[in-house]
Amino acid sequence: MAKLLVTDDDDSLVSMLVMNIKQEGYTVDVAYNFSSAVELLNDTSFDLLILDVDLPDGSGFDLCAKYRKMSGKGSVLMLTGHHEIEAKEKAFGCGADDYLTKPFDFRELSVRIKALLRRSPLVAANVISLGRVQVDLANRAVSREGQPVHLNRLDFNLLEYLLKHPNTVLAQERILNSVWSSYTESGTEALRASIKRIRKEIDTRDQSSLIETVYGVGYKLRLE
Repeated sequence: MAKLLVTDDDDSLVSMLVMNIKQEGYTVDVAYNFSSAVELLNDTSFDLLILDVDLPDGSGFDLCAKYRKMSGKGSVLMLTGHHEIEAKEKAFGCGADDYLTKPFDFRELSVRIKALLRRSPLVAANVISLGRVQVDLANRAVSREGQPVHLNRLDFNLLEYLLKHPNTVLAQERILNSVWSSYTESGTEALRASIKRIRKEIDTRDQSSLIETVYGVGYKLRLE
């Protein structure tokens, strides 16, 4: 499941975007200004950013440039009312991948989102091998020694997130912010329970767990 960030200070537009994006099957976070967006980008990994150019406390161009300096790998789509070619040049110059002028039809935005996510290295369709376990990200399927393994939607989303950040220690809060769509359902106990269910399906008795617990911090998936 791809995770998107929408940054815009227009309440009505944001509400429309969030509603349609969720209907497409993605999860979405919202920032209404530059500073809030930076806080989210520091704590959460996103597959796609949708950034308004004119923010109340800064520029979407500057936010895009800052994201790239932070080594942000997700795709960036700029939204703006500016139609001048100079604005488009500035968008691509700061690291944006696409540019859409307002007003726009959400069907066009949807097409662009899907195209950008296909190109994004964070959501590239792969079959990843974890020893005796294979994870097909494109088809959301897991098998062990050729036999299907059942993971519920949330557990697969968590495994997918860990696979996108292999051999990296991920703080519990970062994982919860990135995987859980509802704060009311998230929490360290929910995370531990999900990790336990995944381990039960993918680990083998003769080897240490593929998902390492880093005490006091979070978790790390070992991928050779």
